[in-house]
Amino acid sequence: MGLDDRNDGPGECPGHVWVLHSLQFDLTGARMSRQCRWCGALAYAPSKND
Repeated sequence: MGLDDRNDGPGECPGHVWVLHSLQFDLTGARMSRQCRWCGALAYAPSKND
């Protein structure tokens, strides 16, 4: 999901409520993904070395 997701139009989420989806650790840092509890959209936060 990009930063340009405005959630406009029919069937779109009225406002994302993010919950932790996955968290991965390795030698270069941590990667985290979040999922909206309402629509299922995913957001990814890379580690500093990605």
